[in-house]
Amino acid sequence: MFELKTFEQQEFELEGLAFKPYPTDNHTSKFDLTLDAVEQPEGILCSLEYSTALYKPETIARFAQHFTELVRAITLHPQQPLAALDMVTVEEKAQILYGFGDVGVSEVAAEAEVLFHAYVEEQAQLVPDHVAVVYEEQQLTYRQLNERANQLTRRLRKEGIGR
Repeated sequence: MFELKTFEQQEFELEGLAFKPYPTDNHTSKFDLTLDAVEQPEGILCSLEYSTALYKPETIARFAQHFTELVRAITLHPQQPLAALDMVTVEEKAQILYGFGDVGVSEVAAEAEVLFHAYVEEQAQLVPDHVAVVYEEQQLTYRQLNERANQLTRRLRKEGIGR
């Protein structure tokens, strides 16, 4: 659920009656996940309400971080399509790409300099039967991908193509 609350006036009167917001102390989520956005004089205040039976606090914290990162990306590049914007941080991207171990940003940069064929060869030794490539209904394991890459290399060299 998403709710945008815009208040031109938070308090108003109607023929002798005064209306003002009444604070409630509700600890039950009405929906699985609700993002409330409330206009304030200093900006928009966002809050998340969620079902604790469905979500862990760290999942919601990560979701809030993704939302914040996405809003930041939108403000930096307002003309970009939403699909072209990143919502993950550099650290999280490194974690997704390189595993959930203790990977630092400098390690990610060093890993990025490794040539792709070296990575495939390493994976072919470590996990030869894991799926490396999927295209439509076809798939190749790391072993098969490495074998085909080596065949292509031999063919290119035979044709006189070098580095």
